[in-house]
Amino acid sequence: MKKARLIISRKGKDVLFLVTNRSGTSRVIISDYMLRWSIETFYKDAKQHLALDKCQMRKLDGIKRYWYLVLMAHSVLRLGAGEGILSGIVSGKA
Repeated sequence: MKKARLIISRKGKDVLFLVTNRSGTSRVIISDYMLRWSIETFYKDAKQHLALDKCQMRKLDGIKRYWYLVLMAHSVLRLGAGEGILSGIVSGKA
């Protein structure tokens, strides 16, 4: 049976509890966790809101193109949603 470590980190009112079997300093483990968490939330949002999990292509080039186009379209809509004619198209008022 592997040993587990409990790491408790507090910053202001925020408290983070991590249970891990990794060795190393608490600072490194927390840093790695924070990096990983931003990646996890990106994938969750990408699957829920951008349907990136619906891609059925098999070749890497096709998958890359699909991701690039979806992310570019999302960025254009996010950047221009409050301005001009794009605002009307997005809101359905044009």
